[in-house]
Amino acid sequence: MLDKARGYLNHYEDCGDAVPTAAGMACELSVNKSTLYEWAKHHEDFSDTLDRMQSIQERKLSSGGLTGDFQPTIAKLMLANHGYHEKLDSQISGPNGGPMRVEVVFGDDGKEAD
Repeated sequence: MLDKARGYLNHYEDCGDAVPTAAGMACELSVNKSTLYEWAKHHEDFSDTLDRMQSIQERKLSSGGLTGDFQPTIAKLMLANHGYHEKLDSQISGPNGGPMRVEVVFGDDGKEAD
């Protein structure tokens, strides 16, 4: 099975896969995806093969996303599994990026106004 798994990594495109996936490997080996991960827990060589699959997948997704060869939304979704994410930078500032002025207005009775 290890040889078949390695064979899949070398020829996943011949199987119709744009990137190697655990689902694709499981289909080619005629096992469930969960079986692959169980084998990886008990066999270091198989674990290394799954790690290599992840590295190949990440490389193909990142380069395919940059060149436009892959649909951007799917590439972004799949790259999230490799630790990629969008950074949303939220910052509040005053005019022209300067400091913000906060003004507290009190009512006639000395209490803060609503």
